[in-house]
Amino acid sequence: MIKSVFKILSAIIISLVPDLIAQSDTQLIDSLKSLSAIANVKSNEIIIRWAPPNHIAWSNGNASGYKVIRYRVNFEGKKPVEETQIGNDTIKPFSLDEWKAKFPQNHNYAPIAAQALYGKQFRIGEQNFDPANIRTLSQEQELRYSFALYAADMDAQVAEGLALRVVDKNFEKDEQYLYAIIPYDRSRMDTGFVFVDTRLTTEIPKAPELEKNEMENQIELRWSIQSIQNAFTAYWIERSEDGRNWKRLNNIPYLQATQNPNQEPDEYIYYTDTTIARNYLPYKYRLIGITPFAELSEPSDVIEAMGRDRSGPQPPIITSIKDVNGKIELEWQLENPPSDLKGFMIGRSSSIGGQYEPITPQMLGTSARKYTDSNPDPIDENYYVVFAIDTAGNASVSMPAYGFLIDSIPPAKPIGLTGNIDTLGVVTLRWPLGQDPDITGYRVYFANAADHEFSNLTPYPIQDTVFVDTISLNTLTKEIFYQIAAVDRNFNHSVRSDILRLVKPDIVPPVTPLISDYLVTDTAVILKIIPSSSDDVAEHILFRKGEKQTGWTPILTLNNSSLNQTEIFDNNVTGPNYYLYALQSVDSSGNKSELSPSVGVRVRQNLKVFQIEGLNASYDNQKKVVSLTWKKPQGDLKYYVIYRKVNAGKFENFASVDPDKSSFSDSELIYQGEYQYGIKGVFSSNESQISISSPVLVK
Repeated sequence: MIKSVFKILSAIIISLVPDLIAQSDTQLIDSLKSLSAIANVKSNEIIIRWAPPNHIAWSNGNASGYKVIRYRVNFEGKKPVEETQIGNDTIKPFSLDEWKAKFPQNHNYAPIAAQALYGKQFRIGEQNFDPANIRTLSQEQELRYSFALYAADMDAQVAEGLALRVVDKNFEKDEQYLYAIIPYDRSRMDTGFVFVDTRLTTEIPKAPELEKNEMENQIELRWSIQSIQNAFTAYWIERSEDGRNWKRLNNIPYLQATQNPNQEPDEYIYYTDTTIARNYLPYKYRLIGITPFAELSEPSDVIEAMGRDRSGPQPPIITSIKDVNGKIELEWQLENPPSDLKGFMIGRSSSIGGQYEPITPQMLGTSARKYTDSNPDPIDENYYVVFAIDTAGNASVSMPAYGFLIDSIPPAKPIGLTGNIDTLGVVTLRWPLGQDPDITGYRVYFANAADHEFSNLTPYPIQDTVFVDTISLNTLTKEIFYQIAAVDRNFNHSVRSDILRLVKPDIVPPVTPLISDYLVTDTAVILKIIPSSSDDVAEHILFRKGEKQTGWTPILTLNNSSLNQTEIFDNNVTGPNYYLYALQSVDSSGNKSELSPSVGVRVRQNLKVFQIEGLNASYDNQKKVVSLTWKKPQGDLKYYVIYRKVNAGKFENFASVDPDKSSFSDSELIYQGEYQYGIKGVFSSNESQISISSPVLVK
């Protein structure tokens, strides 16, 4: 049984994972939060429930445990403040043996909680699971945490087993208490508090009222989540045909996945019943809420709903529309007319996207396939649609058809098209009104190249001689092209105007260059750079900032003749000192890139004074160790740093040695081959250069 429950829960909880993971980084940053706590006050007991703020705090709390302290809070001052421990001194989750002993194997929630606590793995599905990936492991811990809290809400004994619940039965009536839930490990969460007035017992609110949406072959139920204020964790949805015998529609308590935190929260929870037998069969529904204390609410008021026929007939297809002696005659066809077809209506509008008003005085019969409009508008546009309507009132509509009185002469070709683009990407086009008296508007076309196919920007002709377009300036194309065409009242289109070419303002900054490496001498800093890849770069600027400076200072500009230079020399440095360097590119329009990531460089004075001399490396084949010796330098030496390189690898920081030593033995010879060592002395005021030994061969 638990496998089927876990499978259903997986489908629910997996929808929560993206939100949980999206929030996990924030939780890691702002992890020291108080745990959340609530109380359920009854006449003979007070139940305290709590939850850690995130999966890291939950894991720490499981390991260290909690204690619960009750404080008497007497507002009238008649009794002293009293401190009482509730439950064990250390409240921790059940051991695995306790879970097995206290719960049957087919329990709905205990195996899930035990698996979340002690399972070697806890994940939904196997796809893309990489146990070495930190994000994957974070997802797994989020799932353990989410499933555990869900199981605690659904079963009181499971909540106790998860160390998230305690019951206080030894309290005084008519008193006020403050309960403190104190985690022993407070590195990730702080103490949670909940106030209780024993004179006010907790009332379980009635389940929220149901609303219905009767659809075809299914019924959508919804209920408001605003009025219940998080009183319920999940719900049972029940259905009855006679109002006496009720059946639960969900196998496990129903909860709705959280929404994207960037979206406005929905005011409702939705559930769709797709198991109804047929349309127009009435059903009764009610809702039961489940509190975080695993208690059931009083059922909501019963509502009645049924599936309804919501499918209209197939849309008619207008097959012919023509001018017949100044009247518009249209014909249509309807494939496979339904048995419940009631008839047809004809609608007309002056625009293709406008409101279509019925022009048939009464509904046409089911056999009608032709209609003549005796009074079409002689000046305005005439668009027609055909509605097919069934006996349930469902209607379908044909695609619009344009009925025109015969006029085959298009307007003249537009002339005088001009335009400009501002720095915000707003394009303004202007042209003079044409001389044709029946012009009703213009269409505007654009393309990114003069030889490309032009696209229509105006779904319907605009009745103006000014058109405003908005384009993105952050593109690779530097130009945009426009044309216009005049349209008369019979939808005759003129020849398009000459092509207008407009140049986009350049506001796109160039690609940021990079400092890839550096070399430091006593008198100069040599920076290796990767120039900007933008094709319109005019110059690179090198900035420098000293250790005590707050702002950047430009010290060198590379112009067009030296843009491909890959090394920059700064000869104006003195030591000892610390400098930061950054690069910026500037294009031909003056747009500047972001500063490159800064590189810190320390220039030292007379480095050779601190050179460690006499470094020697030798391999002892019997003892399998490499021995290093060197001469101890003069000065206030703090410690040595040993570096090691194996075969073709890089020198890596390997060990540190006390300043009174002049030898070191390396016994960590994992690989055979060539080993080479370096040593650096760290003094109170500076560091020496790294001395490199001769390579030794380890067999």
